[in-house]
Amino acid sequence: MLFKRSFCFYAVCCLSVGSATTVYGQKQDSNSVKKLLDSASVLIDIDKQKALNLYQTIITTSKKINYPFGVAKSLHNTGIINYELAEYEKARKFFHEAIAQYRPIKHGKGISSCLSNIGNTYQLQDKSDSALLYYQKAVDVSQQYGLTESAGRGYSNMGMVFRKLKQPQKAYDYYLKAFQLAKKSKDSTTMGIALINQGTIMDDLGKKEEFYQKQLEALKIGELSHNNYVMKLASFNIGDYFGTKKDYQSAIIYSERSLQYSLLMGIPYETERIKPIIARFYFLSGNYKKAESMLFDALEQSKKIEASDITLDCYTILQELYETKNDFKQAYKYQKLAKELNDKIFNETQVKTIHELEVKYQTSEKDKQLTSNKLQIAEKDLQIQWRNTWITITISVIGLLLTIVLITYLTYQNRQKLHKQKLIALDKEKEVQLLEAMINGEEKERTRIAKDLHDGVGGMLSAAKMHFSVIKNENPQMNNIQGFDTALSLLDESATEVRKTSHNLMPELLLTHGLKEALALFCQRINNPLTYVEFVALGDIPRFKQSFELSVYRIVQELVNNVIKHSEAKEAIVQISCHDELLSITVEDDGKGFNQNGTSKNGIGLSSLHSRVESFNGSMKIDSEEKKGTTIYLEFDIARLKVLASSELA
Repeated sequence: MLFKRSFCFYAVCCLSVGSATTVYGQKQDSNSVKKLLDSASVLIDIDKQKALNLYQTIITTSKKINYPFGVAKSLHNTGIINYELAEYEKARKFFHEAIAQYRPIKHGKGISSCLSNIGNTYQLQDKSDSALLYYQKAVDVSQQYGLTESAGRGYSNMGMVFRKLKQPQKAYDYYLKAFQLAKKSKDSTTMGIALINQGTIMDDLGKKEEFYQKQLEALKIGELSHNNYVMKLASFNIGDYFGTKKDYQSAIIYSERSLQYSLLMGIPYETERIKPIIARFYFLSGNYKKAESMLFDALEQSKKIEASDITLDCYTILQELYETKNDFKQAYKYQKLAKELNDKIFNETQVKTIHELEVKYQTSEKDKQLTSNKLQIAEKDLQIQWRNTWITITISVIGLLLTIVLITYLTYQNRQKLHKQKLIALDKEKEVQLLEAMINGEEKERTRIAKDLHDGVGGMLSAAKMHFSVIKNENPQMNNIQGFDTALSLLDESATEVRKTSHNLMPELLLTHGLKEALALFCQRINNPLTYVEFVALGDIPRFKQSFELSVYRIVQELVNNVIKHSEAKEAIVQISCHDELLSITVEDDGKGFNQNGTSKNGIGLSSLHSRVESFNGSMKIDSEEKKGTTIYLEFDIARLKVLASSELA
């Protein structure tokens, strides 16, 4: 047929200037720019060169009044004019410049439109990969700015490319995406065209009935939305479908409907190009008179609008019609007219092609001259580069040698440093091992003494007390002996003190329940009328390696004893917490404190405590001031100690 069934990609040409008034209303001078944009838009179809000149004026004015939309819009429409003049490279340049102006003002519709038009230029040059790339970019921008309608049209464009590439399934998928997005945005035009184009895929695959059903769906959407454009396209395709079925009456009905919708749209070219199609259906149905009348009407109108292709169609069909009527004179006349017009169109095409080739040739000659000049410059640059290269190589070799020497020296220094660090680490490890051995020896001795006190002296004192109690009970007169009860009481206190000393030397609660319970009991027992020791535990305190628990217990025990003996404190706090593989212990009092600058930090007691803490990868900090008390912080990394504890306690 003379009319293509699949409809070309969307060329997003001119955005509404009026819509910019509310979104981009800026200075009062911008109103004059908007009026100029309206005038330029009208000039596009009348005198493209004048339109281009006016857009340059608008760009200059917009820059002066700081009106970026005026600049962007002018560049955008300048690109469109070059697009219509088939100056695709220039068009792309202006579209890219327009995008650069649209981005700062976040005009998503303008950006998407320019990207789509860049894709269109590549499509017309049969550069499908580049066309697809820019159509996808347009879709991405549309979705970023929530422009569902524009995104749907972008997918429709991509479907066109894949149909052209003979990939019907991909084309159909993109038409389906276009339909879904158009449905979401209630864009009846894109919905209708997406369905129409889905139908063309069905037609390409030989599925005529599916093609017909898609056109009916599109027609229904057009009728519901009163969209003349969609109704025109769908009606035409349905007419074409009936034409292939040789149901010419139905074909005429739908084609006539398409013509009526085209008349309502007021696009002369689209209206006249449908008439020869309808005339052919009348001719094939045997209604020669109606066909002849419509062809003469189309012939007259096509000459007015200088549509040579439509005129040629009319001549061709008139030739066939008169041959069928055996009016060979008229048939010859229109055959001759068709040939002359075809030759004219061919010659015009040839002239245009020759002109394009001449332009390309002259451009090529200029490029050759530029290339020659560039070659001469390149030769000079090459000589300079060779000289610079040798200088660079020489400097690089010297630099490399110096670098090697420096690296060798630094490596030697680093090895020496590492060796010293290893020696220090070994000394430290030996010191720690020695300290651990001393601590273990002390603990063993404490354990032995504790058992001797508990089982030996403690037992004897308890036995003595028991005997004295028996004597007292058997001899009532002993109650009258002065000092007997006092001696018995002292004996009882001695036994209690021995037990307390035994427990302090080897606390069983520590071995069975861990640090938290042992320290709590210790603080409770050591309380006295002069100093109150409070114990605070924050969070769960896990079990640790036995030697670690004993050492920490001894350290806290020694610190608290020092508070009671030397600080003259009324209150003291022992706080323990465990968080993020870190065990923290704080011993704080409100005693007399001491001057850290005046007291040796390396005294025997403090030095011993520091050594014990460091042996378990811990740290100790003392904060004290005269008459303001003392605070001692202990911190231990317990990750390794916890792992060992799980096997040790099992």
